[in-house]
Amino acid sequence: KYLQLENSKFSSMILFIVTGSVSVFMDSMGMTIALPKMEAEFKTDKSTVQWVQTIYLLAQAIFTIPLSKIALMFGEMNMMILCNMITVVFQIVLCFIDNFWLFCFLKFIVGAAHCCLVSIRTSMLRKMPPP
Repeated sequence: KYLQLENSKFSSMILFIVTGSVSVFMDSMGMTIALPKMEAEFKTDKSTVQWVQTIYLLAQAIFTIPLSKIALMFGEMNMMILCNMITVVFQIVLCFIDNFWLFCFLKFIVGAAHCCLVSIRTSMLRKMPPP
């Protein structure tokens, strides 16, 4: 019902779908490119730094189904807004973290928020009526 073009929520939903898609893509590409710099910044070895990607993907695997069910209970738009806010806040905080394990913990939270954004985006796009 809220995916119709004449509905006012439709335009705000498009904004969240686009920002969610871009942030997930940029975050995954940025992590791959930044691994050598993270290794130097955190003064750790390559195998330890690669845990950042592993933890991020692990969070996505763990939380996809539970957060999708929560989104169905509380509303997809509400959950999408919440996950976008979590992502933005934690991505900014991640820029100022000096501790590697705190960085990994926050990256775990970002991974959970991103998986929710991806699953909600896919669900909403499937519900959209054809043009």
